[in-house]
Amino acid sequence: MNDSDSASSDTTAQSDKTSPAALAGWSPRSLIVLGVIYVLFMSGMIATLMWTRHSVLTNADPQAVAKWQEWVEEAKRQSKGDGPVKRRPPKSDVPPAYVLMQDFLPICVFATFIFGSALFITFAYLIRGALKSPGRGVIESTEDHSNERSRAAHGEQPPPRDK
Repeated sequence: MNDSDSASSDTTAQSDKTSPAALAGWSPRSLIVLGVIYVLFMSGMIATLMWTRHSVLTNADPQAVAKWQEWVEEAKRQSKGDGPVKRRPPKSDVPPAYVLMQDFLPICVFATFIFGSALFITFAYLIRGALKSPGRGVIESTEDHSNERSRAAHGEQPPPRDK
């Protein structure tokens, strides 16, 4: 083997060790599994958001709208100083959930991606740390057994225990 072959194999080995996945300690298989779980998680969150939007927009309960209108009238009355606090009257004729799902859906989708991704990354990091910790499964005793281990290593019998 000549020097150029060994130099190229060293460079390849070094680049494998310095890739972002290798530095983080993730194997390619675990990254694929993590990617699939992420796609399923985010799909579930977006599907839930769309289902909520559909429910809010199609099931605009007339009683809920009537209650909202009642509250708007009460807020208008209190804005004149007739109540315990001075309120600003709402500008919308429909409940806030309807306005949120009708007019601000792109912002809700964006926020779902940002906060969902942050949540997923946090839990992936915490779970990986818990699974990779060196003391996993070891139950520590509060008693000091160092003298007993030392005696056992030298062939001595441990002293009798008090009961």
